[in-house]
Amino acid sequence: MKNEKLAVVVFLLISIGISGCIDFDSEPSGPEIKVYIENEYEADDNAALSVSTVNGAISITVWEGETIALNATKRTRYGEDDLEKADIAVSENGDKIKIEIQHEQPIRSRAVDLDIKIPYNVTIDSVSTTNGPIAVEEADGFVSATTLNGGIEIKGTTGIGNLVSTNGWINAEVYDIKEDIDIETTNGGVTLYLISTINASIKISTTNGGIIVDADFINKTEDTYNSYRGIIGSGENSINIITTNGKIQIEELEI
Repeated sequence: MKNEKLAVVVFLLISIGISGCIDFDSEPSGPEIKVYIENEYEADDNAALSVSTVNGAISITVWEGETIALNATKRTRYGEDDLEKADIAVSENGDKIKIEIQHEQPIRSRAVDLDIKIPYNVTIDSVSTTNGPIAVEEADGFVSATTLNGGIEIKGTTGIGNLVSTNGWINAEVYDIKEDIDIETTNGGVTLYLISTINASIKISTTNGGIIVDADFINKTEDTYNSYRGIIGSGENSINIITTNGKIQIEELEI
């Protein structure tokens, strides 16, 4: 990684006054231990960022600085040594930058939460976590996001890509899409705020949950309890919205 700043701030917080010991072979009984890490990385004007973690939340926002600012929280109930088994790996390949959390097995209760601030010249490509929520706000890029357990919230980005949650809600503002996309969750509702100038075909289906469409600019072609079809503008690309258990709601994005 180019010119990584050496300023790293680490704080170790250990709860005091809780009796008992940590059992490494069964459910942990010890207090949660946390380590806070701060890093900054330089980024070129055309940089595209991808972020990936296992067990942990991801939050990405824009700031006035010229670097990518990373605030990571490592946490576990299996003792201080267990925190050393989670590494923050930052790699660069051309204009692409990847921040990835690499764990040694078994992971158990170990988690790493990421709070990232990016300059305006950096775009977001993809964001993924195995167990935790994802939030991206006011960033450039057609953001794709995936989580197995947690909600997804996308606000104020250039556009969106695929948004997938196995067990969680999805809430997104949609300013644009550049290809067919899927928005899918197994257990959770979906709320989309669509801008009226977008060109898209809307396909909605839910197994257990209602559908509410409050957007007069959509040319409706099908409307049943668990299925909806419509066209916006030329309908060039498709937005496929699917949930098994949850309500799907479409509203107009007011700007």
